[in-house]
Amino acid sequence: YGGPDAYNRLINEGVVDAVYIPLPTQLHEEWAIKALDAGLHVLLEKPVAITERSYEDMLRKAVESHKFLMDGTMFVHAGRMKGFLDYCADEDNLGKVDRVNADFTFCGDDNFFKNDIRTKADGDPLGCIGDLGWYCVRMGLLVFGKMGKKPISAQATQYKANGEGVPMDMTCLIHFTDDCTLSFHCSFK
Repeated sequence: YGGPDAYNRLINEGVVDAVYIPLPTQLHEEWAIKALDAGLHVLLEKPVAITERSYEDMLRKAVESHKFLMDGTMFVHAGRMKGFLDYCADEDNLGKVDRVNADFTFCGDDNFFKNDIRTKADGDPLGCIGDLGWYCVRMGLLVFGKMGKKPISAQATQYKANGEGVPMDMTCLIHFTDDCTLSFHCSFK
């Protein structure tokens, strides 16, 4: 499939059961809804949405359509993850886990900062938080979720954005029930 209407043709010709949507985050909701309306399962690149509302709308459409909507965060589906989470949750192994710390950074070059969609407000406006912080947040949600903990608040304690307002460097805290905390740093610098 190619050309300006390739996505529409792929979704509507009835030749596939599912689609992977690696488009810029700004386009996820539009194309996920179109695919779900066409009766297809959807695998979205991370981050799945720019806003909670957008994600909820996609989830609602998936339920209505009786189709799967999944994100493509690979490690969540890895065979070792269950064993890792079981190990973390067993207090005989590590004691009571009440803090997870994570860092995910890389040093972008001039070309990256000038041309990559992850640095553009009209492409992936969540920047480093959507691209790198996503993994940190998912791990915290998995570890604490295995122990029945729920997130209750989140805050950015350090934030640097580019001229378009896209996050380039961020340090965050997410507080969970039972005084558990995820702290993480993500950066393109």
